[in-house]
Amino acid sequence: MCRRLLLIALLCFACGKKGMPQPRDRFAPALDDLQAVDQHHIRLAFSEEIDTLVLASSDFKITDARLETLGILAVHPYFNNSELVLTTATQDSVFYSLFGMVKDVSGNACEIEETFRGSRIRDSLSPYLLDYPGNLKSRRLFLKFSETMDTASIRYALIPKGRREFRAVWDKGLQRVDFVPVSESDSFPRDTVFYCFLYEARDLAGNEARRFAFHFTQDTVLPSRTIEGKVLRADSLVTGALVIVRKNGQILALALSEAGRFRIPVRENTVYELAAYYDEFKAEAAGMTDSSMVLHLVKTEPPGYENLFK
Repeated sequence: MCRRLLLIALLCFACGKKGMPQPRDRFAPALDDLQAVDQHHIRLAFSEEIDTLVLASSDFKITDARLETLGILAVHPYFNNSELVLTTATQDSVFYSLFGMVKDVSGNACEIEETFRGSRIRDSLSPYLLDYPGNLKSRRLFLKFSETMDTASIRYALIPKGRREFRAVWDKGLQRVDFVPVSESDSFPRDTVFYCFLYEARDLAGNEARRFAFHFTQDTVLPSRTIEGKVLRADSLVTGALVIVRKNGQILALALSEAGRFRIPVRENTVYELAAYYDEFKAEAAGMTDSSMVLHLVKTEPPGYENLFK
C-alpha cells in the first residue's frame, strides 16, 4: 500500500513539473556549398535555415582580382531558407571573391569570405509564377515569380479594368510586383470578379514565363453560373488557348484552356460571344451559360494580345 501511494505521489509530481527550457541556439550557420550556376546566378547552401526577412543585396559584395565589383541585383531563398540565390550582373570566367554576412533565425551570424570561378553558362531556365491572388477574399493584385525578373517586360490584361490606374511596386528581390491602386477609386469593388491574363514576362536572361490566367474577387463566393467547354484543333484538345467571353462586343471574362477544357464563372444567365486564340489559330461561337461549348480552331492572322485588350 505504501509503495502504491509513493508511486502515485511521484507521478503527480512529474505531471505538475514544467519541462526544462530549451537551450538557445548559439551555433552560427556554416556555408556548405557555393556554386556559380550560370552567368547570372550564384547558389549558397548553408547548414541551417537563414533569416531571410532581413536579407538584402547590400549584405554581399563580389570583386574580381582587379578589385572591380560584380553587381548584385537581388538575393532570395532557393527551394528553402537554407539555400540562397544571388542574382548578379553578367559574370566572366574569372575568379571572384564573395564577402558577406547572414544570420540564422536565432540571430547567430555567419561571415562569408569565399573564392569561386564565375560561370559563362547561359541562363536557360524559364521563370514561372509562384503566387498570385486566390479566387476569393483578394483585396489586391500581385504577381510573385520564381526568380528575379526584367521589370520592364511584364505585360498583362485586367478585365474589367475600366479607368483604373495602378502603380507597379517591386520588392527588393525583383521577384514580386504589387499593382497598387493610384487612388481609392482605382481599388477593387467587393462585388466584382476580376480576370487577369499575364501574357508576357521575362527574367534577366530573356527567358519567357508561361502565359497564365486567373480570376479573383473580394467577395466570399463566386458567381454560380459558368460557361464551360473545350477547345479543339483538328480534333485534338488544345492546352493554353486563351478563351474570351464577350457581350455586345465588350470583354467580360477570360481563361486559359487546361487539358483542352475551360470553365469560366459569369454572373448573368444570357447568351455570350466566345472566342478562342492560340498562336495563329482562332475560333468563335455563341453560347448560353451552364451549357457545354466546343470551339474549333482554324488558321487566321494572329491578332496580338495587346490589340485584343485595347
